[in-house]
Amino acid sequence: MKIARIVDRTAMYYYHTDALGSTRMITYNDATYVFVNNYQPFGKDNGTPKGSLANTEKDRFTGKPYSVPTGLCYFYQRWYDPSIGRFTSQDSVAGDLNNPSLFRILEGSMGLDSMPLCRYWASSRRSR
Repeated sequence: MKIARIVDRTAMYYYHTDALGSTRMITYNDATYVFVNNYQPFGKDNGTPKGSLANTEKDRFTGKPYSVPTGLCYFYQRWYDPSIGRFTSQDSVAGDLNNPSLFRILEGSMGLDSMPLCRYWASSRRSR
């Protein structure tokens, strides 16, 4: 997570992030903002980013690199589209019965499932 970025020998940008690491605001030395943005739950911009860095700031939702021309965030293995709240490709870690992919078990839900394997265990027991 970025805290600050040196612009030149006399100036710095200070990053203000939320609990997910999303860049909410960037301020200059004199506390004037140069970037302000808010996000909906899955990362879509809640309005239009404001400030002089609105079209150039790369670290946005969850602090991941953002491509302004495509509107996608790069999560180091695949691209994420915040406008639809989904990745643009399938998870490269498919998982199997002995080592399942927990993202697939939750079926893309951001909610907390305290017993995510319970429904699969119960359905497999009934089919015997």
